[in-house]
Amino acid sequence: MTNILLTARWSHESEDQLVASILQSLGDAIEATAYREGKGLSFKYMNYAHHYQDVIAGFGEQNKAFLLKVAAKYDPTEVFQRLRQGPFKLEKDSSAETVDSTKATE
Repeated sequence: MTNILLTARWSHESEDQLVASILQSLGDAIEATAYREGKGLSFKYMNYAHHYQDVIAGFGEQNKAFLLKVAAKYDPTEVFQRLRQGPFKLEKDSSAETVDSTKATE
């Protein structure tokens, strides 16, 4: 397995979308090449993943199903999904919204 972190620097905020698009295209091309060569893996290292990537899917279907089962049993109201900052939730389309942790005990 190879782990690649793509980074870039630019000076103008107006170029944010352009740079993000270029990096996404480059990452997608690298991943497509890895799969084409029979070396691709669905695993994404969460600390290096971009918000558009499905990190949880990389755990495998059985592991994701197990995590969902545990979450349903021990966190049926999705408190930990809502308090967890960032894009990587058990379900990408979860109805759980991110909550300000300073207000979580109210």
